[in-house]
Amino acid sequence: KKTVISNPLIGRVTGRYIVVIAAPTITDDTVTGSIIVTYSLDHLKKKIEESSPNGDTSLIVLDRERNIVFAAYQPLLSDSDKSLLREADFVERTQKGNTVLLENIQLPFSDKTAIGASVPVGDYGWVVVSTDETLKLFAPLFKVQSFIWLILISALFFSLALITFFLRIVRVVFYLS
Repeated sequence: KKTVISNPLIGRVTGRYIVVIAAPTITDDTVTGSIIVTYSLDHLKKKIEESSPNGDTSLIVLDRERNIVFAAYQPLLSDSDKSLLREADFVERTQKGNTVLLENIQLPFSDKTAIGASVPVGDYGWVVVSTDETLKLFAPLFKVQSFIWLILISALFFSLALITFFLRIVRVVFYLS
């Protein structure tokens, strides 16, 4: 008596990946029928990519079997690559209904470390992983840090120059007296 979302499968009509969504129709606590809808994964991927037109985040959708359905802004994966996150601990914790924060994780599509979150999709067993490159997120802080170091080093050199200047004056006065 609940809605079910299938794992991705290839549609007979289009030959493209789809998911089947089945929802029961209930009358007086009795299932009287069902509504079945197919949804194109290409269309879903396109809509997700349009919602973030800069392409600045990595978004990965996984099915109940922990296979990668698709990754936004990436070509569709081969069947052998779809299981790259199957053994990831955070995916298992997310499928149990927990939102998992990801820190300094390296995803299989990238050689860069990222931070983000892994979120369950209702109680359907699907998982959405959203990450962003760590260096890109913290770039403004790194610029501020560089500026602060520049100020501190400049202040140190100025202080040393000022101390050297006063030490010369003290020597001159000391020798004259």
